[in-house]
Amino acid sequence: MSQNSEVLTLWLLDSSADPASEDERGTWNSQMESLLATVSVTIGLGSLWRFPTLAYNNGGSAFVLHYLVCMLLFGLPMLYLEMVMGQFSNYGPTKLYALCIPALEGLGWAMTIISLTVSVYYCVIVAWGFLYLFNSIVGGSSLWGKCDNDWNDIYCAETAAMEECSLQNPLNPIAFNGTCVPTAFKDMKTSYDQYFTYVSILQYRNIHALDTWISMHISSYAFLTARAIS
Repeated sequence: MSQNSEVLTLWLLDSSADPASEDERGTWNSQMESLLATVSVTIGLGSLWRFPTLAYNNGGSAFVLHYLVCMLLFGLPMLYLEMVMGQFSNYGPTKLYALCIPALEGLGWAMTIISLTVSVYYCVIVAWGFLYLFNSIVGGSSLWGKCDNDWNDIYCAETAAMEECSLQNPLNPIAFNGTCVPTAFKDMKTSYDQYFTYVSILQYRNIHALDTWISMHISSYAFLTARAIS
């Protein structure tokens, strides 16, 4: 342990004394730029769409209190430790952990693999957003609010029709196949859900259409998004 610490200290002193390493190492122009860059990589999409649902399903304010305590005691110290170690040594996780403690080299590789895995499915989610943005620009936003499209079935429910049924007769608030009924069927989905299922991700209703399970345009958007981010 002491030998590894001495090696790390000597390497840091040598790198700090080398003027070439100082020129190659980039720096932030201001503290605000560093803060915004840090926030952008620490607050992901999961914080925006998952946290409200998790807080609501797990007790509301009680969940938020426990979340804040764990964040202050464990999350922020670990984040600060990783940032300081990476900034001070100018090494990635795979080399940094191997230099400090060789037995923890696998931890650095695990962090890298986890980041790669998360970026893969995040790109797909961002691609869905691009699809909806493009369809909204070209005027396709009215398609997912209607049930008269080719991909809709008899179990499609329009939100506007449901609201109209509720106003006409509160005892029959469900709009089904052009009529107002008192209860919903198990297979009923809103027009928005059917648009996402049968248009955005191209999930078909039978098992014989195996070649359509993978949406090629979604994969293309995900690839372009990953290239743009990198």
